[in-house]
Amino acid sequence: MYYLYVNKRQNGGEYMTSGIEIKEQIINQLKTLPVCKSSSNMRNWVVRCPYCGDSIKSNHGHFSILIDLNSDAPLLYRCFRCNESGILIPQVLEDLNIGYDE
Repeated sequence: MYYLYVNKRQNGGEYMTSGIEIKEQIINQLKTLPVCKSSSNMRNWVVRCPYCGDSIKSNHGHFSILIDLNSDAPLLYRCFRCNESGILIPQVLEDLNIGYDE
């Protein structure tokens, strides 16, 4: 298990600020999913979408997660099938069946 640090925005939303260690732990958790592929630059990780069920093929995903180890920018996600998108927050990780301790 690992810890996710959630910051509150002034407008009431929340987003995760992640150090390199936390991002690496998230990547390691993603790799345990049945479908997980990375881009050649290892910044984009594609898994099956937890919201639309993704595709008929069980070995293909459309849910892309941007994890840049060299940036403090929030982690972003988007499903290229159902267009669900946003900033990766703890609820999205739960929806992906990736556990964490608060």
